[in-house]
Amino acid sequence: MRRSTLCLSLTMLCATIGCSPRQSDRGDAAGNVTNETGTARSVAAVNPADAAAATALARRYFALIEAGEFEQARRLWDHDGADAGGDAKALAGVYAPYRSYDATIGEPTALHTVDGVDYVNVGIAVDAAVAKSGKEQRLEGPIMLRRRSDTLKADAAGASDSRGWRIWGVDIRAPH
Repeated sequence: MRRSTLCLSLTMLCATIGCSPRQSDRGDAAGNVTNETGTARSVAAVNPADAAAATALARRYFALIEAGEFEQARRLWDHDGADAGGDAKALAGVYAPYRSYDATIGEPTALHTVDGVDYVNVGIAVDAAVAKSGKEQRLEGPIMLRRRSDTLKADAAGASDSRGWRIWGVDIRAPH
């Protein structure tokens, strides 16, 4: 078996094992699963309004980064920006190695719910120019969003266009 086929097979096996309910998990008719520790989890397609809100938040974040508006970008992170890992100056430092940073926003993944918190990832591809060398670099990865499931009920009246999504992680790097 060729190495790439073996790696793909192992990756698919690990993904299947990681996403499948374990024998000790108990499921209901809606596909919700609770394991022996009481952790409730489910996977569902993202409805169009939630997908649009998640994508819009990712687009807004990277537009702010490209514009150098790091304080505003930090406010999109969960826990009042604390999940960004520091203040606006620290966030600016993360993007300082790049002279330009042009992000293309992809589609959100399936919605995962664990203990009343919804999670979704939005794929990002970035064309960046390294500040010191000017070298063009391609970066890829997800922006990871979450919200409390009950936030949607509060936002249903149209009070917020984010539908409760907040950033809890960004993992963008050069593909290998």
